Amino acid sequence: MVFRINERAINSALATILNEHGNLPGLAEATTSRHGGSAPDIRMSPYLGSRNQVVIEAKVGTSESRRRDAIADAQQRFEQWDNVHATIALCYPDYVAEVENQSQLMAILRNECQLHFVEVNLSGAVGNWQQGDWSDLCSAITIAGEGVARSVVDTLSVALDSVLHSLAQPDHERIAKALDLPGEVRKDYQGRIVRDERGEAVYSFSKAAKIGALLLVNGALMQTRLRDTGALTSFDIEIPSVKVCIDADSPKSALWDVWQLIRKVDYHPIYDAALKTLDAFPDSEDGRSTLQMLGNAVLGVAARLGDIRADLAGRIYHRLLDTARFDGSFYTSTPAAILLSRLALPSDYIDWSDANRIANLRICDPSCGTGTLLMAVAQTCHDRHLAVNGKGMDDDILHLAMVEDVLNGMDINLSAVHLAASMLALSNPKVDFNKMGIYRSKFGVERNGGASGTKAWLGSLEMLQGRDPRLQFLDFERSSGDGEQAAYPPLHNKCDLVIMNPPFTRDSLRHDQLSREDERLMRKAERKLLTKHDHGGITDLTSISPMFTLLADELCKKNEGTFAKVMPATAGMNTSGLQERIFYNDHWHVETVITSHDPNRIFFSENTNIHESLMIARRRQPCAKSKPTKFINLTRNPGTAFEALGLSNAIVNNDITGWGSIQINSPNDMERGDWLPMVFYNGDLTQAVRMLRGGLDGALKPIGELANVAPDGRVARGNFRRATVGQSPDMRALWFHKSEERTTMQAAPDCFIAAKPGKEKIAARYWKQRSKLVIANRIYPLKAQTVSVFSTRPVIGSAWVPVTPLADRRQERIMKSWCVWANSSAGIIEFLAISQKKFTYPAFSLDGLRSLPFPDPVANPDAITALAEVYDNLRDSTLLPLPQADKCDVRSAIDTAVSNALGRDMDDIHSWRRLIAIEPNVCQQTHDDPSR
Repeated sequence: MVFRINERAINSALATILNEHGNLPGLAEATTSRHGGSAPDIRMSPYLGSRNQVVIEAKVGTSESRRRDAIADAQQRFEQWDNVHATIALCYPDYVAEVENQSQLMAILRNECQLHFVEVNLSGAVGNWQQGDWSDLCSAITIAGEGVARSVVDTLSVALDSVLHSLAQPDHERIAKALDLPGEVRKDYQGRIVRDERGEAVYSFSKAAKIGALLLVNGALMQTRLRDTGALTSFDIEIPSVKVCIDADSPKSALWDVWQLIRKVDYHPIYDAALKTLDAFPDSEDGRSTLQMLGNAVLGVAARLGDIRADLAGRIYHRLLDTARFDGSFYTSTPAAILLSRLALPSDYIDWSDANRIANLRICDPSCGTGTLLMAVAQTCHDRHLAVNGKGMDDDILHLAMVEDVLNGMDINLSAVHLAASMLALSNPKVDFNKMGIYRSKFGVERNGGASGTKAWLGSLEMLQGRDPRLQFLDFERSSGDGEQAAYPPLHNKCDLVIMNPPFTRDSLRHDQLSREDERLMRKAERKLLTKHDHGGITDLTSISPMFTLLADELCKKNEGTFAKVMPATAGMNTSGLQERIFYNDHWHVETVITSHDPNRIFFSENTNIHESLMIARRRQPCAKSKPTKFINLTRNPGTAFEALGLSNAIVNNDITGWGSIQINSPNDMERGDWLPMVFYNGDLTQAVRMLRGGLDGALKPIGELANVAPDGRVARGNFRRATVGQSPDMRALWFHKSEERTTMQAAPDCFIAAKPGKEKIAARYWKQRSKLVIANRIYPLKAQTVSVFSTRPVIGSAWVPVTPLADRRQERIMKSWCVWANSSAGIIEFLAISQKKFTYPAFSLDGLRSLPFPDPVANPDAITALAEVYDNLRDSTLLPLPQADKCDVRSAIDTAVSNALGRDMDDIHSWRRLIAIEPNVCQQTHDDPSR
């Protein structure tokens, strides 16, 4: 390589571009010669006024050795240089060093150069290397700090855990009541409810107390931030430090006085909840030492959080708040929020150079939680503006415009609203909270008595108008300067973007913490609301998510706008979600659906363990030609904000090599509500399933049309109990589906069963549905060897569903043939295609099982006979687990028999077997090449 331009000159040029066009103050090594060559290659401030710095260590060349050198140099900077907030290793492409002169270098770096970069901490690279131009690097610099986030989480986690151990259970309960948070029923190691001597359930309030302790930490952090920035100097208020407060004779009183002083000026969303928690803290010596412990933790992290940005705060709070199962808050991860917001607001969404156009946007998250999605939106708008307009609007002014005018968020949890307001304000304490659009919406049953009667409040769903428009109602609480409640914000048909991660089941704070009577009233209110809505039929109320879909449709502008959503992946597949998918297609063009097939990160929320997807939809334009939908299946789900930036760029460029695969779904498929491409990483399996569902010219029909498929495991468990000895009548079951036992197509009952007391009659009716053929209602693909077995005698089961052919004759032959079909590669992929909850451990609904295509005995008598003979020959042969399907001679023989029996349409069945084995959700390993 011939170096015409040296590395220092390149670094200097890049620093100039980042400063002049990216509004990031910084210096290159060439301008800091007084340090004797020991200075970092580039030092940047994440934003104007930042005390800490992001250090960039750069190399020319993108080879592995150059990358290693850049990482090693970046690691050293934490110890060699003061005020290092984060470090980035950067590699320039080789050709940059070969340019002729400085002006050519500036032009290349400004207009076409793809930089390679990765965040670094003391342990090495954080995540994977990314590629992007200078504006992408700007974004990366502003969100860098993963190492800081992790260290802060470690420090605060220890402090919060110590608080929980220091305070007594009555203290926990007092904090919970102050914050209007319920207790959690305690259970023993066997999952049984713990009861007191009176037989009443025992509750734990430790998770509520943890939320309260975090609110105190947050109040102290904001106190430090206000003091450091001098935000209250114009009010002639001098705020003492947190250290002064915790060293006082009464830390509680000292903090109380300071926070009340701040609250009189503004900052109600932050300090209302914090003061309620503080008031509930004990005045004992334990309470004093606990507050000192928290204060010292804040002092320990304050220096590292001197530049705290909203997204960094989100990363910290989410990892500390492991309370989702308790309070129903499934927080969107920061990487997912960045990815969703950047795809929802692409570079051509508006004229991003026009600051007034940005300020006139209206964006809403009606289930905002701690505000992660709103903060990602604010950051995305900031990045887009800088990318096209250089320094553009001053950072503070743009942030204030976003928080005070653009963003709106609602949530039912006081603690969530508190944290959302806090994180939006921490990076700029000048925010006017009178203008901030963060609201707490009423949820639960309100009994006022007298003429006002009883009202069941449904949270932000109260904004649903349907055929009963309600223009004003006081159901939102915004802590404004005078403490008054605020009327609902007039957002209907005015939002450019509705972005959300809504609750999608009732198994959360929404109903579990209500009394039985209050729950009845809430359900009645929901039904009434849906009855008055033209599209209320898209939900059966087993999931609350479709109601938020209706709300998004009402909030977005009628002829334009974007809807972006985190959703359970199975909502795109299961029968119960069909009407919602059709509604999407009628009102929106679903542009992109991203599903995680990364076995290590199947979710996009911090606190869940089910498969999730991201959806971006644009308002459908009248008379516009229908467009296809892009389905992206990730085998590497970004785990850091840095990686999310890289993936968003890769998606925009239609090159996601190393991330996953892309499948295109036709408008006709979307019109039918067919989102099958989200299920399989490899598109060939998607096409195979569609071919089978087409029926092969009548050779296959849904098994629900050919047989009785019932009862499922839930019914069996509800009406039968396992017995240790035979009963009268003699009833036996194939109860379990243990992989190590179900290795062949033939099985025998594994237990005796009997009707539960009081369930004798209904159990007798279900017992009549027993059958020798059973199919699984749940499998673990990594270890599963069979999805169907033929029993030596008729059974029902907990993990199995009986299948009884409707044909009067040859039933046993039909059942044997169907057992072979189900365990063929064709049968396996059909089972996988109806997965629910977790693709890595899918459950199957009865509706899904009944939809599976099986050979029609009337149309295929010869095929039935042939496959039944295969069963007789192979029934005792061991099937290898699915990840070894391509190495299993028995499966090969089954596939050959199926292909011969059903003709040329099944010629590809052997290739399906190989693809099943390497599907990420089957083998639980990732790979980059979808054709592998």
